[in-house]
Amino acid sequence: MNDLQQKPEDAFEKMSEQLKAQEHCWQKEKQYLEEQYSNMLAEAHARAQEREETVQKTRQKLYGLEQIHKKPAHENNSMTNTLSNAHKAHSSLLAACALLSGALCPLYGRLCAVSCQRDILQEQVKHHKLLNQKIISLLSALPANVGNSQGKGRLGQRRAKHLVYIFRRA
Repeated sequence: MNDLQQKPEDAFEKMSEQLKAQEHCWQKEKQYLEEQYSNMLAEAHARAQEREETVQKTRQKLYGLEQIHKKPAHENNSMTNTLSNAHKAHSSLLAACALLSGALCPLYGRLCAVSCQRDILQEQVKHHKLLNQKIISLLSALPANVGNSQGKGRLGQRRAKHLVYIFRRA
């Protein structure tokens, strides 16, 4: 009977040892899996950190490129505004030139007319001087009374001036 009692106890002990061995294996496997999990988690954190750094660098490059793009865009806008202002100034100058030419054309015509009138008047003055010289020479050629006094001489001069005046009026 002792044998019979011994068998279940042995079986129980054997089973208990197997369970302990199984538990010990599970503990090792659990520890191994936890280490793998920790390693994988650390690796994931390291990758995430690398990606975050890459994202930051990419953002900085993007910001730099945006700034580089803004400068030519600003220069382009400035040049466009300058060109627009120059075009407006050019148009204003053309309009001013057109107005001045419109004002100068009639003045040029008047200048030509006044110049022609000046030439005609100079010609008339020249003829008038020649005529005065001829009148004076004719008056001086007229016989004067030798016996008359100075009063008659003055009268002759007055008469000559009066004739010149009458001639001028005619």
